[in-house]
Amino acid sequence: MLRTTSDLESDTKQVTVGLAAGTARGVQANVSYTWTRSLDQTSFPGAFGGAGIASTTAGDPNVRSWATSDLQRTHSIVTTLTWPALSWLEVTAIGRVVSGQPFTPLVGNDVNGDGARNDQAFVFNPATTADTGVANGMQRLMGAVNGDVRGCLRRTMGRVADRNACEGPWTGGLDFQFNVRPTWFGLDRRLTLSIATVNFLVGLDRALHGEQGMLGWGQSVRPDNTLLTVKGFDPATNQYQYQVNERFGQTSLATNAFRPPFLVTVQARIAIGPDPVRDRLRAVFGSGNDATAMNERIAQFLPNPLDSIIARKDTLALSPAQLEDLHAVRDSLARDQRVIGDSLRVLLGRMGSNPDPRDAFTTLQPQLTRARNATTAALDAARKILTPEQWALLPDSVKRPRQGFGGPGGGPGRPGGGRPPGTG
Repeated sequence: MLRTTSDLESDTKQVTVGLAAGTARGVQANVSYTWTRSLDQTSFPGAFGGAGIASTTAGDPNVRSWATSDLQRTHSIVTTLTWPALSWLEVTAIGRVVSGQPFTPLVGNDVNGDGARNDQAFVFNPATTADTGVANGMQRLMGAVNGDVRGCLRRTMGRVADRNACEGPWTGGLDFQFNVRPTWFGLDRRLTLSIATVNFLVGLDRALHGEQGMLGWGQSVRPDNTLLTVKGFDPATNQYQYQVNERFGQTSLATNAFRPPFLVTVQARIAIGPDPVRDRLRAVFGSGNDATAMNERIAQFLPNPLDSIIARKDTLALSPAQLEDLHAVRDSLARDQRVIGDSLRVLLGRMGSNPDPRDAFTTLQPQLTRARNATTAALDAARKILTPEQWALLPDSVKRPRQGFGGPGGGPGRPGGGRPPGTG
């Protein structure tokens, strides 16, 4: 029986930053950047002790070493753009750009006799090596490779290359998804038909250039990591004789045994049963052509809590100066709400009587967020005008007015709840 165990360690750190934006017509854009640093350990021949074994030519065979992980992709940028092209059709484009895969300069032969061709290469300095063939080969290689690979070789010149010291080229990808939510045949947008591409650039490359002429669009191609090959052995000096692989660091589809396939997937899903979000929207849009009803509904979206505070002037024992200040805050909030209300009327009118719930929330959210922020600012100003004792006398319904699609429990742009922050 053979048992292989490992108590080696790895350490990964990751930071992600994202930005999101939207337009009044429902277009959404999201951009995220992720930085990753991933290290892991290897042990060399002789470092058994329950650890995994990675035979190599570098380092003390009894000491575990840390190095960049094979899986590290230092930089990753993902962009998503969603466009509601039609009332029943939504198009999403997803673009990805990822930094290259780490790789190790290797010898193309098994020089330490362990049966594996994974020996890290010595990076000869062309200015100091006595072997003119190696020196000339390194000189030509340094002039031919790209800047990243050249920098990798310079950092390790004159010693055995570090594991994963070099990094391959950046790669990119692009895919699309089409979501169809029809209103036909009484479906009322409950059916969603999603058509998505996988490795779209690979399919486009094959369609334009043919199987044999593909340029590698959307494919992650590993660079040639063989720096040296053994051409002989000198028994007088007890040293191998090397030849420089002048294609080191270059990429070619011919060296990539696995190519990602181009796929098209189709998925259908249907919502069955009550839909609270849809019901709340129908309460708003069911009489969308009735201007009076729409104005009344918008007034419910935009309550002015200062009216309730002023109405309690006797209970709160408000002074004339406090009343004057509260009236000024109320009038300022009312002006902001009129502007927001006009914008909502225009948006509601464009959507018709049966909008898609997700598109509707996306379209209205910027204005509803403005309303929430304006109400929050007005309540903060009122709290500063009142004494702590007067503020404590106000009911929660005044200090935390509910706003949104669904009346009680509906927050602006967030169906199901929410209150202006900082008002409790």
